[in-house]
Amino acid sequence: MVRVAVVGCAHGMLDDIYATVSFINEMDPSHPIELLLCCGDFECMRNSRDLENLACPPKYREMHSFHQFYKGEKVAPVLTIFIGGNHEASNYLSELHYGGWVAPNIFYLGAAGVVNVGGLRIGGLSGIYKQQDYTSGRFEKAPFDNSTMRSIYHVRELEVFQLSHLQMQDPKKVNVFLSHDWPRGIEQYGDVRTLIRRKPFFQQEIQSNSLGSPAGEFLLFQLKPQHWFAAHLHVKFAAVVRHAAAPAPPPLPPTEVTEAATGEHDANEAMLRATHHLASTSKYAPRVPQEEMRIEDQDIAWVKERLCEVVTEKGLNKVEGEWITDFVKTAPAFGEEEQSWDGKGFNGNPQTDLLLELLKLPHVVTAPYVGGGAGDAVSAVVVDDPNAIDLDDDEDEDEQLEQIEETEEPAEAASTEVADPNELDIDLYLHLPSRRRRMKSWVRGAAQRARQPSFGLPPLDYGVNVIKLDPALQRAFVQLDCDDETQTFLESCTGGGILESMASSVLGVFYSLTDVNGMLGRGQMFVLSRAQIQRLLRREQRIGGSLLDIGAGDGNVTESIASLVDQVTSTEVSGPMVKSLNSRGFNCVQTADLDHEFVQGHQPYNVISLMNVLDRADKPWTMLKQIRSMLHPENGLFLLAVVLPFSAFVEVGTKRMAPTERLPMRGGRCQEGASFEAAANALLKNVLQPAGFKLVQFSRVPYLCRGDMRQAYYVLSDAIFVLQVDSEVTPAK
Repeated sequence: MVRVAVVGCAHGMLDDIYATVSFINEMDPSHPIELLLCCGDFECMRNSRDLENLACPPKYREMHSFHQFYKGEKVAPVLTIFIGGNHEASNYLSELHYGGWVAPNIFYLGAAGVVNVGGLRIGGLSGIYKQQDYTSGRFEKAPFDNSTMRSIYHVRELEVFQLSHLQMQDPKKVNVFLSHDWPRGIEQYGDVRTLIRRKPFFQQEIQSNSLGSPAGEFLLFQLKPQHWFAAHLHVKFAAVVRHAAAPAPPPLPPTEVTEAATGEHDANEAMLRATHHLASTSKYAPRVPQEEMRIEDQDIAWVKERLCEVVTEKGLNKVEGEWITDFVKTAPAFGEEEQSWDGKGFNGNPQTDLLLELLKLPHVVTAPYVGGGAGDAVSAVVVDDPNAIDLDDDEDEDEQLEQIEETEEPAEAASTEVADPNELDIDLYLHLPSRRRRMKSWVRGAAQRARQPSFGLPPLDYGVNVIKLDPALQRAFVQLDCDDETQTFLESCTGGGILESMASSVLGVFYSLTDVNGMLGRGQMFVLSRAQIQRLLRREQRIGGSLLDIGAGDGNVTESIASLVDQVTSTEVSGPMVKSLNSRGFNCVQTADLDHEFVQGHQPYNVISLMNVLDRADKPWTMLKQIRSMLHPENGLFLLAVVLPFSAFVEVGTKRMAPTERLPMRGGRCQEGASFEAAANALLKNVLQPAGFKLVQFSRVPYLCRGDMRQAYYVLSDAIFVLQVDSEVTPAK
């Protein structure tokens, strides 16, 4: 039987904690503590730079002793697993976003994660809940300022979404769950009167049901862990939460704890792989999927097979189920010569590189390790492609107290209470967390909430459900997000005035919407920023040659691509738009006919752009064949944007008519209720590949249009394809 010790906030007091554990083991050597769990505020500062990134008032910053464990002067006497709180070294733990070893025998669970130690399934969620950042991406960048070194520890919806699905993939119970925040409402399952007597300033939050984390509340009832330990509020509190018809868990098998082995690692990493496309560095990140996500057996099998491949290829000394990475020292420890380390900003970590390489995922919220004269780190692994309660920053945090939630059933694990001068409590109770019915509506509401710039505006969706995509689209997917140029466009969308609205209504009787927007100089569209185009085309420097932008509209995308080429040709059917494009030097001709001599006279083109025109073309199939014939056959790139699900019509004056040619988009049409992913699959397999193109890159972005008096902007979902001529395919007729 594994004997486990649990501590609330460690606050860097590792010497005191380990001394207490050693004392207990000396008193009872036949039943030693083999595993130590910490519920946050671990404070693993390696050096003075880390100390400067500790989110607390400077007067409370102390180096403590972690740096001695980091550089090997001391070794943790028992395996230690911890989560992050709201007082940590912001830079170091960010390097290990998905978890890893911070020192020999000391393991960080990451922003969210699950491991298995000696048959004990342990999950954890780092940080504290703050509503304003919950739906944000990981937008914080080093060097951190006073704000971002705090917001980086705010829980994100994506990590909660990932954890909530683990139980669905694996019926085994989560034996222990760690969080820094209390789950919201947990005080109602314990002695709330005594709690208020000990902490009277909690009363208002209890009455308003705002004490604790809504995210923790959701996970409590979704995962139903046998044990839940939390910290943060500096008071010991026990609660019993009962779940209806919850079966008693089987006794844990007696086993020896030697490593942070993880057989969960398969489901956990399969979930990470399936949701990695949702990761974002934008303040306005893609929303989590509205539908439930399933990890299939083949996804887990892929992880297992890939794990064996990597272990064999790299000659790693790992047993089955063991965590794949080892501790790597990446920065000098306190007291070592730090002047020789340039250590600028975000340094990365080889452990994260290896984990992402294992899963064949790119860095998004992390950065590749680049070294810094740090010590023992190996070369970088190249992979493709305040706070919860105000008192925390004002009050001396010298109490080492924890919150413990207890089950109705007897514990199989050992329970030990020890008092010392630091009031360090080391206990383990069994928690079998039951308000599932109302929580189901909460999670669906949370899943449907979009990450958006401000209240009441349409969401910006950059995410896809990779599992539902064709394998070719999965491999080609590039995760984009709301970057600075996109944000600048959004901030410029203030809506139109009443005169503009009236003019639009009058002109709309006689002219198409495109012409009206051109006459009024409004309705500007935004699809891709310059940086996003460069990333999709895999071109940061000029590539030369020529660009053909078909249906160039207001010319914003034309301008972004024009910076990469020598010559620009564009077409547009709207007379006012043509005038505007020519005034900007984009050589525009008013035509929808690609056989026009002006268009034909500049081929072959190195880049052809067709942004939201294919579904408005009268003969879209003919258009695709013409584009293929005009594209440079060896290095030409075709940049295509299409609103999905698919809905085709042609603007004829003020009317909308059906196109002469209909593309075979069965299963991907808007009127069929198709999902974005289903429509993307249909477009690739039924249209683009038969037309003689091969896929290079694929992404999803919001197609933005400046708004009016009713709304600042409007948005649709664009699928972005980067294609080349497939010389091995003869286009279908």
